Amino acid sequence: MKQRRETTWGPGLAFLYLCLSSAAALAGSPPVLRPGANPDPLRLASLPFDLGEGMDVEPGQWRITASLNYVNLWNHTWHTVAYHREVGRMGLELSSEELTSLAARYPDEHYQFLDVEGWWTQLWVQRGLGRGVTATLRIPHLEIGRPHWDGVAETWHEKLGLPDFDRHEFPRGQ
Repeated sequence: MKQRRETTWGPGLAFLYLCLSSAAALAGSPPVLRPGANPDPLRLASLPFDLGEGMDVEPGQWRITASLNYVNLWNHTWHTVAYHREVGRMGLELSSEELTSLAARYPDEHYQFLDVEGWWTQLWVQRGLGRGVTATLRIPHLEIGRPHWDGVAETWHEKLGLPDFDRHEFPRGQ
């Protein structure tokens, strides 16, 4: 019988609630929740410009917005999974020894194994200063790598009938 894994939403949802509640109190009107894109976790360190930050806010007015995004990146080359199976390490994390052996076995090829899950919440507080000038404070919060977040991707793939792309070969949260 297949066991169902419990998904915990973590602090991201609580942070969103706090942001929206604070925004409602400060703005006097319902806050705007920005649509969440599927951000690339490999680009999060650069925090690219968001077009929403360039929007003009009327002089003397406040705009408070928030976003909540789940990020997931699962990508590997065939080498990592094939060698992992060959050496009988299914269910175990990819080891340094395996990576060293891959480098020796395939010296002229690149190989990779990426597994990143996380929550990216952001809060923008903007104030219209007049003459087309808007002051913006952007507060990002990124949390990466909690084992229970694998459940979000697993549930998504299960509900949509998508393959697991060899996720079962490696331990959850690793």
